[in-house]
Amino acid sequence: MTAFFAQMDQPQTFTDDDREQAIVRAGNAMKAAFARYEGSSNFADLGDAHRARMSMESLINGRSAAQVARMEQERALA
Repeated sequence: MTAFFAQMDQPQTFTDDDREQAIVRAGNAMKAAFARYEGSSNFADLGDAHRARMSMESLINGRSAAQVARMEQERALA
């Protein structure tokens, strides 16, 4: 188990900035696990990639309304 997963398994309260950083870390962990899987065909690596993706999705779904509004404003979506 990587340090990323050990950290994500702990209950956490995030500030908006902390959550965005955790989303990036989850995305990076997912990419790294998929890269390992491509080279190894080891299903444990594939499982790590899916677990990181699910963590990332959970973090994204937990964004505050204020964070979503800021992101929409930055991207001219609002």
